[in-house]
Amino acid sequence: MSHEALVFTDELIEIPVTIGEKKYTLKEASGDTVVRYKNAITRATTFKDGKLSSVSNINDSEPLLVSLCLFQENGLPVSLTLVRSFKNSTLEVLFDKAKEISNLDQADEEDKCEHDKCQTKFCSNCGEKVRVDEDTEGND
Repeated sequence: MSHEALVFTDELIEIPVTIGEKKYTLKEASGDTVVRYKNAITRATTFKDGKLSSVSNINDSEPLLVSLCLFQENGLPVSLTLVRSFKNSTLEVLFDKAKEISNLDQADEEDKCEHDKCQTKFCSNCGEKVRVDEDTEGND
């Protein structure tokens, strides 16, 4: 059986970012950053009898990922406190872009339904992941 060689570059994807007058660089997540991000998500979930029973503080993972991927002009990472001070609209764009350039959207894509109007949500009663069709949502 023949296998082709795997060739990778050490360079991370970098995107210049300006927030107000400050300049930053959003970088692709390193392996360590991905582990820290996924561990934050795992810590936020609780399972009971093999099923998801609750989700708490899951939103902490978003500013965490941004703080681990966003760097100041001097090359130092920005603080989590600074990231939490950004406008929500700014934080959302940075989070989505960090996930995109770091290939962290793959798991989200697996949860998507093939229908445009369906989405995955967590049940507010039991915390289980459920698919919701916008046409039928709230029509229980």
